Amino acid sequence: MSEVQIDTQDRPVRDGSIRIHGPEGFEGMRAAGQVSAKALDMLTEFVAPGVTTQQIDDRVREFFFDHGAVPATLFYRGYTKSSCT
Repeated sequence: MSEVQIDTQDRPVRDGSIRIHGPEGFEGMRAAGQVSAKALDMLTEFVAPGVTTQQIDDRVREFFFDHGAVPATLFYRGYTKSSCT
């Protein structure tokens, strides 16, 4: 695998190579998918007229943190929200 380069904003520069994941990587992806599915299920009972997108975002963040996870969108390239509502 080639050396990772960093751009001017301290982000890795993709070199086009394909990362090969082993069993541990796939297990992590399964776990992330399960937590995400549970979060969506939880939201079906929470989202209703009058509930703000900030309240939804707060609930999503709490849910992920309570389950030992971090929302993928949180601080991604400066994005400050835990969901895209």
